[in-house]
Amino acid sequence: MANANLLDRRRVQLRSVNADDLLNRLMGLGIAREMPNRSGIRRSVRVNKIEVAIAEKPGERSLRARWREHADKMDFRYLLVIDDPEHSDSVRTLGPRTYNEPIRSVDCAKLSTAIENTASMPNLDAVRHLAGEVRRLAGRGKVVHGLLTHHTLEARFRDHPDRWAAAAEITDGLLINGHWKTLLDGMGYQIEMLPKRGYLARFDGRPVAMVHPWAEPEYFVRVDDMGRPSEGLLASDCHQHGVRYGIMACRDRYRLFDCDPSATTGEWLDLDAELLGEKNRPYLALLSPHYLADGGLADLQAEAHAFGAGLR
Repeated sequence: MANANLLDRRRVQLRSVNADDLLNRLMGLGIAREMPNRSGIRRSVRVNKIEVAIAEKPGERSLRARWREHADKMDFRYLLVIDDPEHSDSVRTLGPRTYNEPIRSVDCAKLSTAIENTASMPNLDAVRHLAGEVRRLAGRGKVVHGLLTHHTLEARFRDHPDRWAAAAEITDGLLINGHWKTLLDGMGYQIEMLPKRGYLARFDGRPVAMVHPWAEPEYFVRVDDMGRPSEGLLASDCHQHGVRYGIMACRDRYRLFDCDPSATTGEWLDLDAELLGEKNRPYLALLSPHYLADGGLADLQAEAHAFGAGLR
């Protein structure tokens, strides 16, 4: 019953607009406890094994110094936040893993949801989930984690007139309604439910991608009762059904993996249709048959590899 009540509270419309609202909400939900004051920190609370602290000073050097000063002495992870003066509904963040991460601006209400979701997770899953969510929210719906590169997505996809125009045409008129299957249906896939788990996305009768839907995105990084990570199960099913690409899906969010035996499941591209918005919607074309079935993504991967090799 307690878990059900927590889930109900998560569904409440969030109204957090700054760092104080963020901590007040976490305390109000009963999932956080206040922590002692520390130098350079205005206030902090702890959720699970993650401390969320509001810094007194906004400068980058000060933020990194405070993170190192306090996090190095802790047996849990540290997320430092401070109001973003350029966006009234956002905070700047540092952490939760290391002091030398980029300082990112994220929507405060969405960050609150991400932290709330960690309350019932095992410690390692909680940190992985929150770190991923901070990156995703800062990326405004697009997170590159080894599958392609930022340079490739910007210089060779978005800034390539023909590719971007074709991607815009693919995604024009696509319905985004909170169900993962709607987008893939609209792209022309035939979705086949498999007897054991997951779905097989076919195009013109050809198997193209394995899809594992999840009720919540935090399951993207969870380990099952047998110690198997979610991405490992996805890769195993891809190999069994002879497809190169795997997709984890939750509502309007998609995490794409290259599950070729020579690739690593630690590399992925995360796309959130809602956060991308209309302006950046053509990025969703990377999930389409043109890219997954007809070699478009493989071409971009080869270009990214060649560009990286040229820099070495």
